[in-house]
Amino acid sequence: MMKVLKTLMFKVLLSSLSFCLDTINKKFEQEFLISIPNNLRQLIIDFPQNSIGTYQRGALINTTTWERLCKTIQEQNKLKIFKINSFQTLSNNVLLSLEIQKHSLVHIEFKNIRFNNVDLKDFNNLYNLGYLKFECCKGILLNQ
Repeated sequence: MMKVLKTLMFKVLLSSLSFCLDTINKKFEQEFLISIPNNLRQLIIDFPQNSIGTYQRGALINTTTWERLCKTIQEQNKLKIFKINSFQTLSNNVLLSLEIQKHSLVHIEFKNIRFNNVDLKDFNNLYNLGYLKFECCKGILLNQ
């Protein structure tokens, strides 16, 4: 009973979540992603660092994890801030998921992301966006 109460309090009170995704323990990764509450105002996702402090370049994020991350973004009620730091190629579905939050999303940061020919025009639908940052990213097109 106490565990259920603590879980309920976690889901009700949490409005900001920052985590480093464990790409090695897939079972834990999925359980964690499923348990993320849907009332976050800020979501920060970081990918793991190895023992020498550098990111695990090339660590593969499987399709199930990307799908769960997208679902987590889509399920948020009034997400305002989204940040992601990765040496991965970002799934286009993540951008589509962010578009679902266009009514509330005001701040996005991408760091060390590889995009698949993403055009800056793709962010036009995020009409409340006041801050968009790309740091050390690749694959962004500046077509006008």
